[in-house]
Amino acid sequence: MNKIDQYIHAATHDVEELYKLTLLVRDSPDYRTDRYSERNAVHQKLQAELAASAMSHER
Repeated sequence: MNKIDQYIHAATHDVEELYKLTLLVRDSPDYRTDRYSERNAVHQKLQAELAASAMSHER
């Protein structure tokens, strides 16, 4: 197998795996659109609110 055939084989393999992955995750938009940064921002806001309410008796 020459160098060009090896590249074609590798590219074909990668495209096939990407296609399979696409088929697997196609029906799960919630998983694909879930972002750590968004969850973390909500968590930080909630944590600040809870800390403020927990310390409100100190004022």
